[in-house]
Amino acid sequence: MKHVPISGAFVDYGRGLGRAPIAAGTFWFNLVTGVELSPSLVERSRENIAKARGTICQNIEVVCTNAAYWRVPSDVTVFHFYNPFVKHTLRTVVGNIAQSLREAPRQAWIVFANPSMTPIMRSGDVIPPEWQKHTIDVMAAVSCSER
Repeated sequence: MKHVPISGAFVDYGRGLGRAPIAAGTFWFNLVTGVELSPSLVERSRENIAKARGTICQNIEVVCTNAAYWRVPSDVTVFHFYNPFVKHTLRTVVGNIAQSLREAPRQAWIVFANPSMTPIMRSGDVIPPEWQKHTIDVMAAVSCSER
């Protein structure tokens, strides 16, 4: 994070127990959002965020949805992935990020770590055009209670 400008909003995909949103909440982001598919992990994450100390950001939320169908807000400047989903879901999410950046041009950072995979992009790379075609323009919302 020491190389990432702290402005706009932060999103963490597949946030697990909420560690990344809590860490991001110690910076001056306008909004920190965790996106998670598992209702039980969402609940545990919300509990951990509620107990967290030292957060500066007053707007930390966790969204229970499939990341591939989550519409990327136009103010997100930092996209965080740690050991995320793979294959089609990852390509769709990156395509959704590309769509958001086309609709609202801005400088953005993708912070990606997956120790079990070979690198998919290098620092400074442009999002591959073949990934951008996986953009989902239709919002398909499924609430946690509908699962």
